[in-house]
Amino acid sequence: MIYVFVIVAVRIMGKRQVGELKPHELVITFLISSTATIPLQDNNMPLLNCIVPVLLFVSLEIIVAVLSVKSVKFRNLIQGRPIVIIDKGKIDEKKLRQLRFTVDDLCDALRQQGYWDIAEVQNAVIETNGSISAENWEKYKPLTADNVKISVDDKGLHTAIVIDGKPVEEYFKD
Repeated sequence: MIYVFVIVAVRIMGKRQVGELKPHELVITFLISSTATIPLQDNNMPLLNCIVPVLLFVSLEIIVAVLSVKSVKFRNLIQGRPIVIIDKGKIDEKKLRQLRFTVDDLCDALRQQGYWDIAEVQNAVIETNGSISAENWEKYKPLTADNVKISVDDKGLHTAIVIDGKPVEEYFKD
């Protein structure tokens, strides 16, 4: 019962991977999980003593999420702002220190993004969820059909027409 209730509560909060959680979402997730385990540890505690706080935490998360969407100031206060750590090819070591990031951490994160040579990176930003977004210099960007003025047909959205060995009928209707 508690398991199902916690799953529903987390689903109401929205889909995110653990690495994408904002700080307030992570705190709420920890609070929900620890609150939900209390009745499991004490058989004399009524289940309602778990459900009410979990509902309160979910409501609080929804309120914070709505306010974050509606107010940039509130969003910046709760989630922070993206921070530019490489600007025009220059690493901002002061910002790295503020973030408690080393150049090795930066290089590791850039390699995970496919940038093996830091000299190829023109700009890099640490996003509010802790991930790094990077942009390389124009001379290192891959060649595209648009670069060489070739027109290509748009293939549209690719979908599976057979799932679990059975054709999906709606894709065969005209």
